[in-house]
Parts: sequence; structure tokens; C-alpha cells
Amino acid sequence: MPIPRSAGSLAPVPTKKSQLYLSGDPAADRLLSGDPLALLVGMVLDQQVQ
Repeated sequence: MPIPRSAGSLAPVPTKKSQLYLSGDPAADRLLSGDPLALLVGMVLDQQVQ
């Protein structure tokens, strides 16, 4: 039998968004910090180049 939850238990928890400094280009760093898919694709492509 599931445990009942109050309506407040599913509220989102505010978190601080971190800034990544990976590329040296401020526009690219903003993109990588704000878009998880861009970060994943960038990391995969970086591994392919090396």
C-alpha cells in the first residue's frame, strides 16, 4: 500500500545554476551551461577528435 504524500512534498526545490567555463568563449560557455544536450554532444565530439 503506497504512503500518502502531502501536496507540498512534490514542490520543486530551488537550486543555484552553476556556470561552466570550458571553452574559453563566453557565448559557448553560456550555451554549455544552459543546455544539457549541448554539453553532452560537445563532450562526445571532443572525445571523437582526440
